Amino acid sequence: MEDLVDSLTRGNVSQVQTVLASVVAVLSAYQVFLMAVGFGKLQLPFLKSNAASLDSTELREREERMEERLEEREERREERGD
Repeated sequence: MEDLVDSLTRGNVSQVQTVLASVVAVLSAYQVFLMAVGFGKLQLPFLKSNAASLDSTELREREERMEERLEEREERREERGD
């Protein structure tokens, strides 16, 4: 088993252990961050509900403007006889 570990780590067992421990620490910190956001202990401004409603309002207004432009184009074409 020791030969397998040495061959996988190419003789750098302590360095590989350090890297793996660092990765585990970062992932656990990330998980704690996600839990804090999920439970509402940490509130991020871009996750608020009004941000989504503002975006949908803007999209609706853009759609209305595009529809108005299309109607105006169609009216102009009908007036020209195209």
